[in-house]
Amino acid sequence: MVRAMVVHKAPELITDRIDSLCIIQNDKYDWISEAERMGDIYENSHVTLMATDSQDGRGGLFPQRATSPPLSRHGGRR
Repeated sequence: MVRAMVVHKAPELITDRIDSLCIIQNDKYDWISEAERMGDIYENSHVTLMATDSQDGRGGLFPQRATSPPLSRHGGRR
């Protein structure tokens, strides 16, 4: 959550608010109930950050991922 707050520090955005909208997966009735509220939740949002790659509510916005080893430059001009 700390990284999301850093991204959100623009002076014209007055309110910092972190909401977690959880829909019970494979529950048709919960999805219908929560989907009706989505417009109310997001309609006044300037910026919406979504952890779409997360498997659950604990995954976070910036998941750990494999990185390539650093590249080295040998010889040649800079």
